[in-house]
Formats: sequence, structure tokens, C-alpha cells
Amino acid sequence: MQQPTRRTLLASAVAATAVTLAGCADDPKPKATATPSPTLDGTRILPEPDTSADPNGPMPADALPEDEQAAADAALATMKVWVKGQSLPQMEWQKQLKPTLASSAQQIYATRQGYKIPDTAIEGKPEVLRSNAATASFRIDTNAGAYEVTVVKIKGEWKTAGITPLHGG
Repeated sequence: MQQPTRRTLLASAVAATAVTLAGCADDPKPKATATPSPTLDGTRILPEPDTSADPNGPMPADALPEDEQAAADAALATMKVWVKGQSLPQMEWQKQLKPTLASSAQQIYATRQGYKIPDTAIEGKPEVLRSNAATASFRIDTNAGAYEVTVVKIKGEWKTAGITPLHGG
């Protein structure tokens, strides 16, 4: 009887592996789970609810036409302070930024160092990415890049919940 060669053994192992893996191909893929969105300093905020059925999210009964404009104004107010990071003393920058942020974002950005922010000017107007009566996201361009600014409505007032750089802007 002839001894199997390494090539024969290797071919048998590859074939056995292929057969084993082929049996797994029809397994349903697990659903992707939502992961928190990264912020500029690497911390994470909670993701927005799944609104995949409607790209603009569910429109609550209490939605008002002026909600989107108020949300855009809140996002812009945050970014107007954001771009002053290099020109203001750190304490003053934090003092101006804090009231524009939701409480969860205040904790996240409390240690952010304004002088490290390369942006110094806003360019153009906010572009709506998603919005409904409770949350909205806008693209805001600056002279150093673009950001997605997410705002939430808390007790009737819009506050920024996250500032995320958009790479490849």
C-alpha cells in the first residue's frame, strides 16, 4: 500500500474544510446590533433608535414644522462655539459650549481641549441628514472638515448630543 504524500493530505484537509464550511453557508446571519457612535475624542454616545422603516424616523403626532429649524439653530449654536476653540481660553470655551449640550454630552465634552480643534469657521448652512420631532442630525461644514451634529429635544428645548467628524466629507 502506498503512503499518502503531503500533497494528498493537504488536499484532503482542504476538501474536508470546504465541505464543513459549506454546511454553514445557509445559516442566517445574526442581526447587526446598534453600536454607540464615536465622538471626536473617541468617547461613545448611545445610538439613535432604529428608524430604518422611514429614513427620517417616525414622525410623532406632536411634530411641528418649526422643529426642524429650531433643531438646526441648536446644532449651529453649538458649532459656533466649537470653532472658537483655538481663540478662547479653555475655561471660557467650556463655559460657552456647556449650555448648548445635552447633559450626557456635557459629561463627554467636559475634558475636550478647545485649542486642539482645527476648525475656526463655519462654512455654509446646516444640511439636514435626519430629523423628527425628538431628534435630528445635521451636516455642518467648517474650514477644516465636516461634522454630523446630533441634537435632541429635551423638555421642549433642543440640545446637542453629539459632534462627530465626517471623514471624506
